[in-house]
Amino acid sequence: ERPEDTRDGEEEADDSDAKTDEFSGKVRRQTESLDSLDERIKKRMAFLDQRQENEQKEAKARQGASGAMTVHVREWMLEHKRDIVRLLVHLDEIFPEGFDHDPFGFKKYIDATARDRISNAQLKKAYHKTLLRIHPDKVRGLTVPQKVRAEIIYEMLSKAYKRYMRDRDKAERTN
Repeated sequence: ERPEDTRDGEEEADDSDAKTDEFSGKVRRQTESLDSLDERIKKRMAFLDQRQENEQKEAKARQGASGAMTVHVREWMLEHKRDIVRLLVHLDEIFPEGFDHDPFGFKKYIDATARDRISNAQLKKAYHKTLLRIHPDKVRGLTVPQKVRAEIIYEMLSKAYKRYMRDRDKAERTN
């Protein structure tokens, strides 16, 4: 053999070892990457499982609170004769967590004549501000029964306001 052939063989062996080391490094990095990915997937799955469990617990609690709460809110509405003005003024009676204010500024004097002193613009503004405060997406930090009550009140106030608008439009057409 010639000395050049030996060197070529050694260089080929060195190249082969370098390629093997490079390949091994790539495999190791890919394995580490897959392990990291596997770990992230496990964490995400645990998070999703926990969230689903929490949602199921909340659904059970909602189901238990909904029936009695609906009756309670309806009684409150009937007590105030389903009058949107009276309902807005006395909202703190049924939902004290969210309301300690008087939307029109004369809660103490609410009577039949007070309703006439409220303009449609004032009523609309108070109604919309109230809905923003009790909207189901806005009431955070409350217990499940309080959230259910907020949802029911939201629906009932919406119905009362629609009824008011319908009656007002009907009265305007007859005049």
